[in-house]
Amino acid sequence: WAEMQAGDRYVVADCGGGTVDLTVHQLEQPHGTLKELYKASGGPYGAVGVDLAFEQLLGRIFGEDFITTFKRQRPAAWVDLTIAFEARKRTAGPHRAGALNISLPFSFIDFYRKQRGHNVETALRRSSVNFVKWSSQGMLRMSCEAMNELFQPTVSGIIQHIGECLPESSTNPDIHAQMQE
Repeated sequence: WAEMQAGDRYVVADCGGGTVDLTVHQLEQPHGTLKELYKASGGPYGAVGVDLAFEQLLGRIFGEDFITTFKRQRPAAWVDLTIAFEARKRTAGPHRAGALNISLPFSFIDFYRKQRGHNVETALRRSSVNFVKWSSQGMLRMSCEAMNELFQPTVSGIIQHIGECLPESSTNPDIHAQMQE
C-alpha cells in the first residue's frame, strides 16, 4: 500500500461459495480518499460451480440417472461424498503434482452394484473419462488434469468478470496472464 500513488486502481474480489463479487477502487490522493469505479457486482463463479462440475463428472462416469437416484434415495451418503470432495478440493491447485483420492461411501458402492449389476471399478473402466481411475485403496483417483478441468469453467468465469470490470485488461495480455496465476 505504501507504494500506491494517486490514480492507482485495484480490484477487491470477494470469492465466496455461490458468487464472486468484484469492486474496483481508485486512489484519489496518496494516503487519502478512494473513488469507487465499479460497484460490487457478482457472478455465479463461486466454489459451488466446482461442486457442480464434480457432480456432472460423476454423472458422466456412473450415469446421470444413477446420480439423481442416489442423491434422492441416499441423501446422507451423498452429503458424505460431497464432504469428501470438499476436503480434496481445498488441497487442489494448478501446480499440484500428485493425484487426489476421494473416498466413495460404502452405500454409493453398494447402491451402484445393486442398481447396475456391476461394480464402480467396471464403470470407471467403461467410461470415456480417462483421467479418473479406481485406486487400490478403494477410492476415486483423480489426476491433476481432472481437478483442473473441474475448476476451469469457474476460473474462466472469474477472469472474464474481472476483464469486464477492467476494460484495458482485454487488450493487455500481461494483465490476462497475471489473472491466470
